[in-house]
Amino acid sequence: MSLTASIVAAYLVIVTVASFVQALTGFALGLIVMGAATALALTPVSFTAAVISLFGLANGLWVLRTHHPHIDRPITVQLTSGMVPGVVLGLYLLHHIEGTAPVMLRHGLGIFLVVAGVALMARPHPFAKQSPPSWGVLAGVAGGVFAGLFSAPVPFVFYLYRQPLPVATIRATLLVVFVMATGWRIIWLTLQGGMTGQMVVLGALALPVIALSAHLALRISHRIPPLAMRRLAFALLIALGLTLLVR
Repeated sequence: MSLTASIVAAYLVIVTVASFVQALTGFALGLIVMGAATALALTPVSFTAAVISLFGLANGLWVLRTHHPHIDRPITVQLTSGMVPGVVLGLYLLHHIEGTAPVMLRHGLGIFLVVAGVALMARPHPFAKQSPPSWGVLAGVAGGVFAGLFSAPVPFVFYLYRQPLPVATIRATLLVVFVMATGWRIIWLTLQGGMTGQMVVLGALALPVIALSAHLALRISHRIPPLAMRRLAFALLIALGLTLLVR
């Protein structure tokens, strides 16, 4: 496939919105870009997931410059230890399903987005006590699989938002494990020869847009109620998922 000017422009618009939302919530960049790009049929799922990894890595590193003191290191270690094999499994599943049943993959993505949006919107109450380390490792495996499949490790979000932690800690920890997941995905994909020049070019073109959008979000974050932003992100995910199912 070749990247046309219209495809590049569409990606830049999508990633501007997604980067803004992720800087405020700690997640959603991968889900929004994957859902919108697939709904608009811009590129195959595997291509979209690869460039999302580049987008997510840039966004996470930019935001973590000022948020790193809030990271929960024990939870980060737990999630990362399970995430490493999970990403490899997710990439294997993506290659197999996209090659044999691409329509099923798009429908599966649509269901995934709707379920993720509804589940996240429910906002379950945190546990009274922090989960044991073994649950963190299991959540890491699940998040790694979805990071490999769609470059969107949503199980990390479910797990961390159930922990009795401050919102700043949850957001910073989400960002750092997202960075690690996307970084490992990029390394493994490159070793397998799956990272093409077009993906790198698109990722490079998006860098200034991502930085500017994230910077703006952090500058005005005190004016936007976090709950309202999360609900808007969840509603967008549900709409994108339904669009994929209808198509």
